[in-house]
Formats: sequence, structure tokens, C-alpha cells
Amino acid sequence: TFCGAGCRANRDSNASDTFSVTTQDNGDVTVKRTDQAAGWAMDLAIPCCNVSNTSMGGYIQPSDAKSERIATTPFEKAGSGRCTNPYWGGFNKLCEQKCANDGECNYFTTYNTGWCSLFTTCDAVQPVNFHGQTYRKKGTGKTPYVLEHPKQLCTDKPISSTLVHPAGQETAADKCAEKCDNTQDCAAFATFDGNHWCNTLKGCTSTYPSNGKGFASVYVNPSGFSLKYPLQKCSDENLLGSGAVGAASCAAKCESDPRCKAFSKFDNGWCNWYSSCEKRTPSPQQPLINSYER
Repeated sequence: TFCGAGCRANRDSNASDTFSVTTQDNGDVTVKRTDQAAGWAMDLAIPCCNVSNTSMGGYIQPSDAKSERIATTPFEKAGSGRCTNPYWGGFNKLCEQKCANDGECNYFTTYNTGWCSLFTTCDAVQPVNFHGQTYRKKGTGKTPYVLEHPKQLCTDKPISSTLVHPAGQETAADKCAEKCDNTQDCAAFATFDGNHWCNTLKGCTSTYPSNGKGFASVYVNPSGFSLKYPLQKCSDENLLGSGAVGAASCAAKCESDPRCKAFSKFDNGWCNWYSSCEKRTPSPQQPLINSYER
């Protein structure tokens, strides 16, 4: 309802003015008032989302919360509805970015009203009005890396420090993750706000705050796998299974099998996982193959 206690629905509480309220699919609210007595002002309050007397100025449509945008970030849609265990809530048109920069946030819910809630876990989803959608943090782009140290730098010496060049809707983190995934022994990387600088790392044993002019955030591969044998394929005598999966799924396949110690990733999307990678063969020219091990 758009009219609180003591107020006649669709009527100005002080006069006979009438008004109509419509909500668009994009979350915009349009109010049309027919003024019967000149000189009366109108204050509109919409009780919503457990916040009373919230003025219209508080509703912000999150421009970057569209599904096609989120598909290119470290988030994927986890389902329609709202998580039941929020630890923060507030109006924020950059909800996705807020979660990405919060080390405790693994899920967020956005609404077409502009409301944003962050969640550490999401054990249950409840239906909500205002078309709430919940997104889950995953690996960066198509990789298994996740944000572990927001606005921090590692004390470890980088393997490399270079500029990356995102294309299209890629982010610097997407491109840096790709670089780490194809750098021998890289298990973590750091990206910098405001530029496309990328540090690849063997690990991140300790951190310190990055400076205020170019905040850095560190992403770590939780599976522990890193490129160990460039352009080599593990021997098929130790093959446990194979399938057409992405880079992150290849690590997940190996982790799900207690016998698995390594996997070979083909650049055409194919993956083999093995009990050992002690024996290897050179990669053919096409498709190129790299092998990963903890």
C-alpha cells in the first residue's frame, strides 16, 4: 500500500486531492496528482523493505545489476528470491561492487526498487515482492579465483607485474585471472583500482593495506591448483576421467574425486583428471594442453 495509518488510500490526507501510483518493471515509481485545492504540498512516503517513511529519493535503480552485466563478473544468479540471513542491508546502486569488495560477502540480493542486501551464506531463499534476485560469488570470469583480501596487497614477491588489457565487458580481474591461469606456479593475483595493473603470485602468505590512490585486491584460487606443466599432458595411464568442462569445473572435478592429484586442461574446453602427473607427454599443436597440480 502507498498510504499509511490514518490516511485514506489514494487521497491526500489534508484535502480532496486524488493521486495514482504505478510501479514500472524497472522499479521506477510514477505518482500522478490531481490538485483539487491549490496550495497544498504533498509528501510521499512508501513503507517498504522494513524501512518506514522512506522518501522517494532513497530508491535508486542499480544500473549495473542486470543479468547480462553480472554474468561477466565474479557473480552468478543463484535463484529468484531473497536470502534469509542478511548481515547488511541498504540502498546502494553498486550492490554488486559492494559485495565484491567485502571479504565476508558471498551472496547479494538486489531488487528493482534499488534495495541491496549482502550475505555471508544463503542456506534458504524466500520469495519477495519487487522481483528480488540473489547472486552468488563464484570465480572471477571463467576461473576459480575468488576475492580473499579486499584493498590489500601481498608481501610475497610477484611472479610478474604487468598491465592487462580487458576487452568488451571484461574487467581487469577477469583478464588478470586469465593471466594467472596461464602462468606457471601462479595461485593468486592482485588487481589495482583505477588502472589495469596485474600482479601474479605463487601465494599470499601475508598482506598489508594498499594505498588510497590505487586500492589493490587479492584473488586466490581456493582449490590450490596452479599451472605446473605448461604445454604438457599427464600420461593417460593415470587417467581417472575426462569431459568437456571449463577451467573452474576441471578443478572441481578433480577435487570431487579423492584419488585425483592433477588435471590437464585443453584450450578447446576439454579436461582430463588423473591420479598422478609424474609422467607426461608434450602437448600437440592443436589443441594446446596445460597440466595443473597442487
